[in-house]
Amino acid sequence: MSHLSKLTIKSFLRQDTSDPVQARRNKLLAAIEEQLAVVASTIRGEEYVVTLSRWAKNEHGEKVRVQRQRVTRPWFFAKDNGCQSAFNRDPLSARKRDPLVEMVGG
Repeated sequence: MSHLSKLTIKSFLRQDTSDPVQARRNKLLAAIEEQLAVVASTIRGEEYVVTLSRWAKNEHGEKVRVQRQRVTRPWFFAKDNGCQSAFNRDPLSARKRDPLVEMVGG
C-alpha cells in the first residue's frame, strides 16, 4: 500500500480536436481515391484488390497476423457508350434524373 500513497492523482482535461465533419470528408476522399484506382485498373483490364493485415487464430489457437485480400466494388457501371456512378445499384444524382457523375468515352 505504500506504493500507492506515493502516487499523486491529477485531473486531466482531454483536448478533443477531432472534428466529425472533417473526419467524414476525409473518409469520403479516401473512398473516391480508391475508386479512381478501381477505374485505372478497370481500364488496364485488371481487378483492383487491396491487401489488408488482420489478426486471426491459427490451428493451435494462437493469434497470428494474416494477409487478406479485399476486392473493392466499383461505384460505376457501363451505360450508353460511357459509364455512370451508382451506389447500391441506384444511380447517384444531385437532381432528379441527372447523373451526379457521367463519363462518356471519347
